[in-house]
Amino acid sequence: MNDEIRRLFPAAEKHTYLNSAAVSPMPRTALDAVRSQLEDVSENGSANYLDWVATKNRARALIGGMLNVEPETIAFMRNTSDGFAAVASGMSWKAGDNIVSFANEFPANYYAWRHVRDKFGVELRMAPEHDGRIDLDELIALIDSNTKLVAISAVQFASGFTVDLERIAKAAHAVDAFLAVDIIQGLGARGFDLPAAEIFCAVDDLALQVRFFHDVEIDDADTSDARRREIHADRRAQSAGANHQDARSFQLPLP
Repeated sequence: MNDEIRRLFPAAEKHTYLNSAAVSPMPRTALDAVRSQLEDVSENGSANYLDWVATKNRARALIGGMLNVEPETIAFMRNTSDGFAAVASGMSWKAGDNIVSFANEFPANYYAWRHVRDKFGVELRMAPEHDGRIDLDELIALIDSNTKLVAISAVQFASGFTVDLERIAKAAHAVDAFLAVDIIQGLGARGFDLPAAEIFCAVDDLALQVRFFHDVEIDDADTSDARRREIHADRRAQSAGANHQDARSFQLPLP
């Protein structure tokens, strides 16, 4: 960290802070932005509402640029748990489905899937950890024709282990499963090209990015695979029934 960046973080003046993956110190620029917004509401009510929307849209564009996606696919959430809960609640589940994940995932990337397991009788398959690492062959071997979603962190919070997202995505898409990725540990420190990896959704602490790769290029008339028809039906139901105010990417119209 150079001196110019370090000066943005008051905590760095008092601490050698190494726990940013848990609770990151807020930079002065973010603190100033929050204060400015609160002061505006206090002094003007909603008079500057369109300015707030413009700020949100600029933030969407910046995040989209970091992920190589369109700004319209970005939705702001309260936190990572909220993002994964939206994904879990927005999918159609039934007994016999399974979710593949990692045994030592960050809790935000576990509890949503555990809830699905307990509520719908879905099997939750967890690849074990080996000396701080994930054996991708072992994880991919858990994926089969009944796998509906694979949930993984791009960078593991406890070990720093970085997974090969494109390899996992290929294995998931081979059985028409979705790939949901927690990118909070890596966003900003490394690049993410979500379209190249064909990631269904990526969740950071404030943003949910969703892309329906299986749906947007498939015409029902040309779709012979029953699972793909089921995915179409699920997505249409979600589009009609979703009511999260800001999760517009979760309500994309389908072909």
